[in-house]
Amino acid sequence: MTVKNTRLDMEQKIMSAAVLTLVIALAWNNAFSELFKSIPVLQLYGPWVYAFVLTIVVVFAHRRSVNSEHEAAALKAAVRKELLKEVPVTEDVVAETVVETFANQGHLDFSQNY
Repeated sequence: MTVKNTRLDMEQKIMSAAVLTLVIALAWNNAFSELFKSIPVLQLYGPWVYAFVLTIVVVFAHRRSVNSEHEAAALKAAVRKELLKEVPVTEDVVAETVVETFANQGHLDFSQNY
């Protein structure tokens, strides 16, 4: 029987995604570098514009992901609070919900020492 460690699986998936993202970023960086070298107008200001635009995009993407995580945590807390909300219980409700089981019918007596 194989037991999977879901936390380890999740960490491996995150690490794989991070490595692939780095490889893709390096490929795009190389492509843009070659573009800047081949077009004379872009040789001077191209890398600076590229770095500035990329920084803005990454900052907004990071802020959005952080806000999404906070919103998800707040929603989860609200749902948990709603699910754990106390429901008023009256004696009539308790009397109706008592179910006779094998143990509370007196068939099991735990007071004896064997």
